[in-house]
Amino acid sequence: MQIIIFFFLLFFSNFAFANNKDWNYKGENGPAHWYQLNPENALCFQGKFQSPIQIIFKDLILKSELPHLEFQYQQELLHLVNNGHFLSLVFQKDQFLILGKDHFQLKQIDFHFPSEHVVNKKYFDGELQFIHEKSSKEKYIVSIFLKRGQRNESFAAIIHNLKKMNSLDNKKNEDIFINPIDLVPKSGTYISYQGSFTSPPCTEGVTWFLLTKQLEVSKFHLQKIREIFFLNNRPVQSIGLREVTKKN
Repeated sequence: MQIIIFFFLLFFSNFAFANNKDWNYKGENGPAHWYQLNPENALCFQGKFQSPIQIIFKDLILKSELPHLEFQYQQELLHLVNNGHFLSLVFQKDQFLILGKDHFQLKQIDFHFPSEHVVNKKYFDGELQFIHEKSSKEKYIVSIFLKRGQRNESFAAIIHNLKKMNSLDNKKNEDIFINPIDLVPKSGTYISYQGSFTSPPCTEGVTWFLLTKQLEVSKFHLQKIREIFFLNNRPVQSIGLREVTKKN
């Protein structure tokens, strides 16, 4: 009897350990196995509205009636956070995405290298995901692609603070004073679809807005950030029967 109990406890402890493993972007804990690491990650495998996706311009549905995106951002002392998977800027003040009469508060900006979304079979150098919410059920992400070009001062300030985060294992938090609007290219055109968060537990019910104009940042700064945060992008997911639209 004692032997049976021993093996039961051993099995249970191994099962519990397997379901609490930390996820990452490669190997046995990578995207293909996220759903196996924790029961809460079931949508990462079973979900029908998962992100990111591949965008093919010729397949987009043009809609001029899509809402205008208005950004009501201000300068703020932000927390620069390394969570061991990707870099995030975390906000405390009221920063809003405005859609008509609705205000959605900016919670954080996540950095992915290279981009998670693919456009016409092309990855961009990076992708900034501006995560907004109004309630637990209303999530809006504005995604901005990065490309090599002119220096961006706010992006440069972020890189300057990264000197103290010289590896993914160095989970220090740093403070940085910028206005997030300086990371948003001026463009009224975007692509939109219904999807999910791109990291576990892959929660669905997210409306995505992908700006068609990219943000230019210097080659030097891209190289610096990619030395620490690189290949932290989830593979594209099936679009299925979803409608992918483009605002004129």
